[in-house]
Amino acid sequence: IEANTIIHLPTGTGKTTVAALLVDYYLKQQPIQLILFLVPSQVLVKQQAQELRRLCTWPSIKVGEATGNHINWSEPWWNMTRDTYNVLVCTPEVARKALIDHGFLQVGQLSL
Repeated sequence: IEANTIIHLPTGTGKTTVAALLVDYYLKQQPIQLILFLVPSQVLVKQQAQELRRLCTWPSIKVGEATGNHINWSEPWWNMTRDTYNVLVCTPEVARKALIDHGFLQVGQLSL
């Protein structure tokens, strides 16, 4: 994968399948780094996490879910999350707070 790509498809035509293939690719390249999978709403966090668990072929993939209502905004919680999961499904707001507001995640710790 050499460049950024935008996939514009109607609902139900395979965007999540393409994303799962990309997750598998990056896990093969950098298996110890966390992948952030951003979704636009809290409702979609659980749904997309379940789909990734179903579609990804990476052995024993661990997909976590983080919504603003269920996060402990502490460094130990984020360290545990980063060390436990291959993929963390969250909203952009959660990612922004973790990366920018609190600094619990660093871009260099992420593979995608």
